[in-house]
Amino acid sequence: MENKNIRFSLVKISTDQFAIISNSFKIGEAVNLKTGLQFGADKASKLISVKASFQFEQKTIPFLIVEASCFFKIEPNDGMDLCKKAKLLYRRAL
Repeated sequence: MENKNIRFSLVKISTDQFAIISNSFKIGEAVNLKTGLQFGADKASKLISVKASFQFEQKTIPFLIVEASCFFKIEPNDGMDLCKKAKLLYRRAL
């Protein structure tokens, strides 16, 4: 496989979700973190998106939720042909 440089620029950052549920937080209790990533591509506008989500919980009850997205513009002659060839591989559980 050939290495290829893909030029891009950050176009936009958005906060899609933000919540603090202060009465759900208990000092001294264990904290769990759920995370998620989503990826997208729009061939017509040459945009790639990445959405990251974080949910902090105690006993499965969330007390802090943050979700943010970044949008990247791909240079006209770079990279979008990879979308035609790309295969998406993922794990169902980590």
